Amino acid sequence: MLLLCLLGTGCSFRSNQLNALKVIFQKDTGPQPQWVFSWGDLTEEVFAVNAGSSIFFANSDGILVHFNGAFVEKIEGLRLDPRVSMNISITKEKLDGSDVFSYRGPTSDLGDLLCDSPDESVKDLALEVGSMRVTEITQKCFVEDRVLEQSITLNQARQLVGLKFYVHPERLPVTIRYGQIEELLKY
Repeated sequence: MLLLCLLGTGCSFRSNQLNALKVIFQKDTGPQPQWVFSWGDLTEEVFAVNAGSSIFFANSDGILVHFNGAFVEKIEGLRLDPRVSMNISITKEKLDGSDVFSYRGPTSDLGDLLCDSPDESVKDLALEVGSMRVTEITQKCFVEDRVLEQSITLNQARQLVGLKFYVHPERLPVTIRYGQIEELLKY
């Protein structure tokens, strides 16, 4: 009789224990990156790792960005060309009330960026669904006759949700944003 039931149509086998075992042995994909790193045509998903007052942004492709709570001071593993990895250190010094950011590669000086003191403003930022009120700390910077802008974007609880910064005074800025934010202000 059992053989007829198994071979016949309309018979089914259902087991709660089998379903529980299937759930246990499903492949766990682990944590997913919640941040987006962009520089020119390069876009990578990255993880944010809090370490005291610092935040490290990293991914499995070798990108590592160290934000010390005030500015990005180091970026490693940046690849615009798949064969060449760029590592850049950034230092900040005060000079006559201005900030001077100095950019250094492993073997060369990439230049300096002279910036005004930061200003804070409150604005609405677009999300995938709706918007969010944020505080933006912006800093106007100058290279020859060009005006550049760096920014730190904080949510209402003053938690970081976005960065826009330079890794080289002659290149486009890098942005790192929380994934639900559509984009940071354009450069």
